Amino acid sequence: MNVSGCENTSTNCSLPGGGRPGFYLSHGDTWLQVLCTYLIPIIAILGVIGNTCSFIILKESATRVSSHFYLCCLSILDSLTLVSIVFSIWLAVIMPGYYYVLYGQVAAWLRSVTSNCQVSQFRVYISFYCRMVSVWTVVILSVERCISVSSPLRWGTRLCTVRNGVWAIGGLVLLAAPFSIYAVFGFEYSEKYRTCRPNDHFFIGNILSNVLFSIVPWIVICISNLVLVLVLRKRNRRSSQMDQKTLRQENSITTRLLVVSVTFLFLTLPLAITSAINSYYELQDLRTHKTGIVADLWMVSFVLFTANFASNFWLYCLTGRNFRRAAVALLTWHLDSMRRLRRRLDRGSDSAAEPPSSKLTAVSSLTGHDVAAK
Repeated sequence: MNVSGCENTSTNCSLPGGGRPGFYLSHGDTWLQVLCTYLIPIIAILGVIGNTCSFIILKESATRVSSHFYLCCLSILDSLTLVSIVFSIWLAVIMPGYYYVLYGQVAAWLRSVTSNCQVSQFRVYISFYCRMVSVWTVVILSVERCISVSSPLRWGTRLCTVRNGVWAIGGLVLLAAPFSIYAVFGFEYSEKYRTCRPNDHFFIGNILSNVLFSIVPWIVICISNLVLVLVLRKRNRRSSQMDQKTLRQENSITTRLLVVSVTFLFLTLPLAITSAINSYYELQDLRTHKTGIVADLWMVSFVLFTANFASNFWLYCLTGRNFRRAAVALLTWHLDSMRRLRRRLDRGSDSAAEPPSSKLTAVSSLTGHDVAAK
């Protein structure tokens, strides 16, 4: 069923108020449109709550541990991205399609509110900008942790510092601004459809941005984590005198990295593929992607993409025992217990019993983190 209420996808099909279904507006099945209408804000709310908890738990050690500094920045950036998604794609694209099924005039009102070109340019630019900074913060964190483990004495002590982290995030914030500027030039008012619509510059920029948002970051993260896993396994074989507790701790970190990498790939790559397909259809002035399986796949992939920015806290809880205990203490308002567990994260004792042995000094920058880079 076409949720736009139109009988076909021809250019004569229109919404109340004279507007034609816009970019990604007419998605396939009604049940999927309704599901995404409710699911995306729920994901955003849970994500903001989780990111806030992550920030509170890690902020004390963020001034001493560079990885925790990156994770605190990531918590803020992911929350901003979730808010921008709600006020951009969800409000302007998904909501009108859903409300058209039930209340045609409500859809017309939503379109009139969001069809202003200046408003559209601002919303989309902020959304894409926050996404880029967030994703590349993950990349920087992965590379930083790879360096700190593979070459702890030569490069780790020089590069993997909080001060360098501040410079890296500051540079990223500045560099990401021009890479998202295509959104400003990607919208223009259409007299034919009487609304603000994305132009060819937007779709070309969207294809290129998918490379920067998903493909390149994933390649860098996979390479960094692969190197990290190989280094840890090599050290496991050589460190025959390490106690079993230390070996289990290193294996836990390796598993944590694999979980984070696979999660990042699973949640972000589908949207990169479906968005590239949709942009190609738009550039060819075709409309078949606005209904049916292609539209449904875009909707599902966008929900997964949104979940990526809300998953950090839950992954940290899944893979780190001390972080999980600190989160439970925070949510149940046992603040003294939370502070005590937070200090354990800073010391790097995931088992909360004794500090790592002296043989782990070379990799202390890695084992000192209770959470993985996500």
